Amino acid sequence: MSWSICIFCGERKAAYDMSCSACNRVPASAHDFAKSLLLSSDFQWDAMDLPKSDDELTRLGECIASGRHDCISEGDVEAMVKHLSELDAYRRRWTLPMVLLFWFTPAMLFLAFVIYLVVQVIVA
Repeated sequence: MSWSICIFCGERKAAYDMSCSACNRVPASAHDFAKSLLLSSDFQWDAMDLPKSDDELTRLGECIASGRHDCISEGDVEAMVKHLSELDAYRRRWTLPMVLLFWFTPAMLFLAFVIYLVVQVIVA
């Protein structure tokens, strides 16, 4: 079963993007979202050896609950923010070519075929 640690209070919650039942807060910024993914049992990323084990997540939750702010490395958080922004940029980069390939090109080919048929009928 997947679960996550709340980045604000350290309590266990069902998923990284859900509201915490203990403090009723939800990650809102890219920084918070990246931190929440680092504290999730189901997010996989080999470059950072994720997902973390249940014991490690429990230890990090206790660290956050104690009020410490250095429980998660800021370097790891920044690497995750960068990784997520690169994924988003990759998705956006392919949006226009996919639209052109799947919608515009078939429509233009159909229009060219209709024009060809009209010209053939007029010439005959």
